[in-house]
Amino acid sequence: MGKRSEPNRAAWLSRLVVASGVAVAVGIGAWWFSGPDLAAETIALQQQLLREAENPAACKEQLRQIMQNIDRLPTEEIRGVRRELGRSIGQLTQQAAERYVQASPDRRPELLDADLGKLQVVMALFDATDQGGMRVRTQADIDRAEQARRRREERAKTASKPPVKKPQRPAAKKPPAATPTRVYAQALLKHAEKRGVDLGRFGRRLGRG
Repeated sequence: MGKRSEPNRAAWLSRLVVASGVAVAVGIGAWWFSGPDLAAETIALQQQLLREAENPAACKEQLRQIMQNIDRLPTEEIRGVRRELGRSIGQLTQQAAERYVQASPDRRPELLDADLGKLQVVMALFDATDQGGMRVRTQADIDRAEQARRRREERAKTASKPPVKKPQRPAAKKPPAATPTRVYAQALLKHAEKRGVDLGRFGRRLGRG
């Protein structure tokens, strides 16, 4: 009787092990593909960096965590994370613009210095929320940035020369209204050029006001 129960006990233990393995696998899968919760965690983390981080070097671990989260999220959730990032940046930009135009002239450079650091955090967040993680800055990127810097210097030298009189043309359209955001964007772009900070695609966006 005891001997016949041995195979039954072994079969029962085997089924228990298989069932336990399936449960663990399901649990791991649920954790790995926990899209909405992971997306919310990623959004909260990027908002924290936008509020508190002053430069990318000070938040490397958080940026790495965001990259890891993005690699685990489905495409639609990634889009949601990036939409929320864009919305948050829009709000912060508007607040920074209002703060800048209301500040005294002697305080404005200090604000721009701080905002340049914040803008580099924004750039790092955009890279980190791209699927596949942040792209490594290559020598080609460095060379392009140096070429862009030289072109800006050449344009600045040309702009300092006396203007050449040209035939009169019909009155051009009035430039866009000088809103706080436009004033701030132009000031930040000039400050970045003065500091030698390469803003990449964000520089082009600032140039468009």
